[in-house]
Amino acid sequence: DPRLDPAPVRRAVTTTDASGTGINSGTDFLKAGGVVTLTVNTSEAVFVDTSGGTPTLSLSSGGAATYTGGSGTTALSFSYTVGASDNASDLTITALNANGATLADAAGNPFASFTSNPNGTLVIDTSAPAAPTLSLAADTGTSNSDRLTNNASINLTGLEFGASWEYSTNSGANWTAGSGSTFTVAAGSYSTGRSEEHTSELQSPCN
Repeated sequence: DPRLDPAPVRRAVTTTDASGTGINSGTDFLKAGGVVTLTVNTSEAVFVDTSGGTPTLSLSSGGAATYTGGSGTTALSFSYTVGASDNASDLTITALNANGATLADAAGNPFASFTSNPNGTLVIDTSAPAAPTLSLAADTGTSNSDRLTNNASINLTGLEFGASWEYSTNSGANWTAGSGSTFTVAAGSYSTGRSEEHTSELQSPCN
């Protein structure tokens, strides 16, 4: 009788975990260059032979994680470095790619592809954020548009999740770290100016 190759068997993936610097229980907000270790936990040991290639995980961010170790155990490790154009609201594994490698259990049953959402919420965001909007907390002048007020609070809207921000009232000569979505200014006249936001830091001048 002809010998049939065994069909791929999905060894039960019990959990997948994301870890790395700053990642707390699988949850963080990562930009380009961030490094994540993805651990695929299985119900029985998986043996990996990389003589023919290196396995990878396709990710919802558009990137890929590369196999780094764990053969013969129930925890396979993959490393992912966030690329310049990668983005995901909650990073998920969309496929396992053997790439010429052999992944199988002790009996030789091939390990099939799978999908999984790692524990926690891992946001990947490398897109340039939109500039926030500055507005008076209250326009108390003779009209609603004369920009006169006796309320020193300035509101910021459109702040991106996880962004830090600073404000300046002297054309950028000095900066003050902000918090929340408001800041206050001393009495005086200010011209409205540009607002700019960076990937890891938000800067909102009021100059």
